[in-house]
Amino acid sequence: VHLLGYGFTEDMPVLRQLLSRLQEIRWERAEEIARRLAAGGMPGMLQGAVDCRQEQSETNQAPGRPHFAEFMLRRGYVRNLQEAYKRWLGHGKAGNVDELWPAFEVTMSVLLEAGAWISLAHPCFYGLSAARLKRLLRDFVNAGGHALEVANGMQSADQGLHLSNQVRRLRLQASGGRDFHER
Repeated sequence: VHLLGYGFTEDMPVLRQLLSRLQEIRWERAEEIARRLAAGGMPGMLQGAVDCRQEQSETNQAPGRPHFAEFMLRRGYVRNLQEAYKRWLGHGKAGNVDELWPAFEVTMSVLLEAGAWISLAHPCFYGLSAARLKRLLRDFVNAGGHALEVANGMQSADQGLHLSNQVRRLRLQASGGRDFHER
């Protein structure tokens, strides 16, 4: 699940350690994606994806699938970004490497220790049954969560109403935003 932390203290050692480890994991993932794509006849993908990442945000963070897709397009391996995901980077494809994230409890604990206000993002988009969603919300509240995202531009009015009711029932705050996850 996606947890949004706001207003935290950035220099907390526990937060710095977690973020550092996440960056290591993301680099390992990028290297594995590049290795798999090279095995599929596309050499040089890591550096190309790194270059795309740096052009977009001028950062030293690891590239993700969108950056690999962009470089595949530039090199002519695919006709468009959708084809990059459909043939290479989508679920079950050769270049798809699952992301590894810290456990829910670890993330909640670190964010709380750093003084964050925590919102559970887009709870209707995890494909959970009603019972599992109820359990997630209970676990979130019990772990010290503060808010539930009730509006994000991607859900139905019925889902927004359901989440608004959950906010009242669980005595949480409501959050909202315009969610965007590039494939």
